[in-house]
Amino acid sequence: MSVRNDRRTQARPSVYDTAELGELFERYRPRLRLLVQGRIDPSLAAKMDADDVISKAFEAASRRWEAFKANRQVSDFLWLYRIVSDTFVEMWRIYTAGKRDAYREARWDQSGSIDLGMRLAAAGPGPASEVSRREQLQLIRRAIAQLTPDDRDVLWYRDRDQLSYAEIGEFLGLTADAATKRYVRAVAKLKQVYLSLGGDSQP
Repeated sequence: MSVRNDRRTQARPSVYDTAELGELFERYRPRLRLLVQGRIDPSLAAKMDADDVISKAFEAASRRWEAFKANRQVSDFLWLYRIVSDTFVEMWRIYTAGKRDAYREARWDQSGSIDLGMRLAAAGPGPASEVSRREQLQLIRRAIAQLTPDDRDVLWYRDRDQLSYAEIGEFLGLTADAATKRYVRAVAKLKQVYLSLGGDSQP
């Protein structure tokens, strides 16, 4: 066997390794699938499917599996979480004409994310009129847009993707305590900006 062919053989995961990776995916599939479903905007539901994203993420993970096993720097779940997240963004860009810089902002325009913003700002619609609710939604969008990308991300990780503080810390290279403090500060900033724009603090 030539050196070149030997290198190809070494780079390709064995059947056993692929099976091991498959078991890992199956263990976390329900959670990963929920994460993807929560990110798919209704306008893209006919084009993007959570299972398609997971399948493509598995292909990407297969190519990186050997390197990950040789140097595990994060937990198995967070490694898969990053790959699935990256795969989703790649597919999202394909279906939205390659708008490279729009994903962070666009995901907060999804209805679920706006509901999250309203809850964090303690400004649920309650008995408000439809006009009032639309005004609240506009204020929430404006408030979220004024947060830093890091603040928006930590809110997303915790409230949308349901990562624990320990997982957020590991993902960002922080302690769980530091991740908790970053999240609390982000919530406080969102509330502050929302109220400064004229939002109602009453639940």
